[in-house]
Amino acid sequence: MKFLMNILALAAIGAAGYMVEPHLRKQLTGLSPASGNSGTLSNGVFIPSDPIVAEKLAGLDLNRLTTEQLPTQITLKTDAEATDPGTGLKMILQAGNRVKPLRIEQGEVVFSPGTSSFEGRVPLGETDLPEQLAANPPVAAALETAPEPMISAAPAAPELDPFAPAPAPEPETAPTPAPAAAEVPAEFVPATPEEIVKTMQESIQSGQIQEFKFDQVTEWKAGEIETVDGEKFNTGLLSYQGETFLGIKSIQAKAFIRGGKVVRWIMPKSGMEIK
Repeated sequence: MKFLMNILALAAIGAAGYMVEPHLRKQLTGLSPASGNSGTLSNGVFIPSDPIVAEKLAGLDLNRLTTEQLPTQITLKTDAEATDPGTGLKMILQAGNRVKPLRIEQGEVVFSPGTSSFEGRVPLGETDLPEQLAANPPVAAALETAPEPMISAAPAAPELDPFAPAPAPEPETAPTPAPAAAEVPAEFVPATPEEIVKTMQESIQSGQIQEFKFDQVTEWKAGEIETVDGEKFNTGLLSYQGETFLGIKSIQAKAFIRGGKVVRWIMPKSGMEIK
């Protein structure tokens, strides 16, 4: 009989504990029996199951929140494990413990139990962090929008004085005429060797050609009278020291002279004009 009474007493205590436990849990931890994983995770994004919380967190990228944007403490809704990375020691934190959130990574909260080096992680929905953020959303975490470019107003046109004299018209300038093409002097006069050499020297000294300079010339020589396209020319030859791909070489140049001026310089072997 006594044994039966003990069994009945234990059953009564168990039933009372079952009935009272929800209220004790609420008083001790602040969590209701229904507390637990209150959301889902999709591609690293936490979606609260409470539509009100979900609406208030819409537009916030939780994974980008900094430690300063997070609450100072959050409450665990489930048991969680924390590890000391230096020693490898582990501790178990029971549901209801308050911890410091450090950051959010792919829908999980990385937390610290306190000032120690222990760190743990737990799904967002197993803490009250979503509810705290919904109640007090961080302003800096709102979606960033690119600032609109500032458009400066165009300067107002100056007011015209109706009594002011009209500005004088700008003087018209005649268009610059295009340089006339070099013309062959009509008059041909046979020149002496001295005149031919002098004409070649004056041409080079005046900068008529850029291929070589006066001080590069090593030999001056008068040539024969030649006819080109029905026109007669005095000719002259010179040799100068020019740089080639084989090094410094002696190069010849030929001048066609008419009317006391060099009309054209060419390479005597190739006939290529010298500029």
